[in-house]
Order: sequence, then structure tokens, then C-alpha cells
Amino acid sequence: MGQETKEKKIQKVNNDIPPFKPKKRKKKKWLFIGLIFIILVAAGFIFRKPLINFLRTIPVVGKLVPSTADSESALSKEELLVQYEKQKQDILTLEEKINLLEETNKDLQTRNVTLKEYENKYEDFLKQKEAWDQSIAENNPELFIEQFEKIYPETAAELYKTLKGEAINTKEQQSLAKAVGEMDEDQAAKALEVLLTTDSELVQTIMKEMKDEKKSLILSSMTSEGAATVIKLISPEINNQQN
Repeated sequence: MGQETKEKKIQKVNNDIPPFKPKKRKKKKWLFIGLIFIILVAAGFIFRKPLINFLRTIPVVGKLVPSTADSESALSKEELLVQYEKQKQDILTLEEKINLLEETNKDLQTRNVTLKEYENKYEDFLKQKEAWDQSIAENNPELFIEQFEKIYPETAAELYKTLKGEAINTKEQQSLAKAVGEMDEDQAAKALEVLLTTDSELVQTIMKEMKDEKKSLILSSMTSEGAATVIKLISPEINNQQN
């Protein structure tokens, strides 16, 4: 009896002691959790840009997501180097364009100076040519009208229009005076008396171009009143006053 009681007590003590659990399983659990955390962090880093863009589309969460400038500050070293090289190349390209524009501007300035010099020389040439043309026209109007006008028609029309008109009128007047001079004195006298009432200047011109002998014959065939009028028209004193 005493022996059984002792064994029962020992069995009871053993039952009260908790079973021993090895610590090795607990360590494996923490290792697994740590591995999962590392995988999540790595995935978040790799897919951070699409994730950030997605979060920005969410109304409330989008305000908490950092801006583009903040995300660019988190670029990797390689990405920053790529951006730096690109910006550097852009700067070089702009500098080349600026240099090209400066060279073009210098070239245009040089051409402008050359054109200005040419313009001044051309203006001097035109002035000299105009003076030379005018000298020829004044010294020999008939030569100018017949020959020089064929070479420089525009200059002739502009500078010597009056001279040409005077020369043409002179030729017409000479022809008309010659025709009247060849008429019979009585007929010429009657014709001129009629013209005195309509165109006294024409009578004056015809008589001026006529020879003195023919003038006397025509005046003697006119009426005293008509002859007096013609004499007054061709008088040198009257002509000087008119001029």
C-alpha cells in the first residue's frame, strides 16, 4: 500500500510539469516572417512607379502620395546619370544653335554693309550719268532726240520731255510757215486775217518763221487793221515783254 501511494504521487508530479517545447520551431517562424517582409519591400521598390501612379488615381489616398518632384528625388543613381547626360546634350545642342545664329547674324551684317556701299556707289553713278545726259541734251538737243533717246528711252522721256516738245513744235512751225510762204500773197493774207480772230499765237509763230521779204508782201496784201495787229504780234519789244 505504501509503495503504491508513493508511485501515485510521483505520477501526479510528472503530470503537473508542462511538456518541453523545442525553441527551434519559434526561430523558423521569425525567419519566415522576415523573408516575407523582405520580399514585400523588394516588390514595392520594383513596382513603386506603377503603384504610385495607381495610388494617385484614388481621391483620398492621392493627396497623401508624394508629388512627381518627390518621386524623381528617389531615382536611382543610374537614372539620374541618364537624365544628366540627356540635359547636358540638350545644352550642347542649344549652344550649337546659338553659335550658328550668331554666325548668321554676322554674315547678314557684313552683307548689309556691302549692299550699303554698293547703293551709295550706284547713287553716285546715277547722279553722274544724269548730269552727263543733261549736258548732251542741252548742248545738242537734236542729237539727243534722234540718237540718245534710242539708247536711254526712259531717261529721255523723264529728263527731256520739254526739250523734245519744243523741238517738235519748232519743226511743225517751220513746215507751216513754209506752206503759208508758198501761197499767193493775197490768199495768205486772207488766211492769216481769219486766224487772227481764232488763234493769234499761231499767226505770230508763222510770221516769225517766215522770211522778211515774204512777210512784207503778205502784210501789204492785208487790211490796215489786220496788218497792224500782225506787226504788233511780231514786234521785238512786244515779244520781249511777253517773255
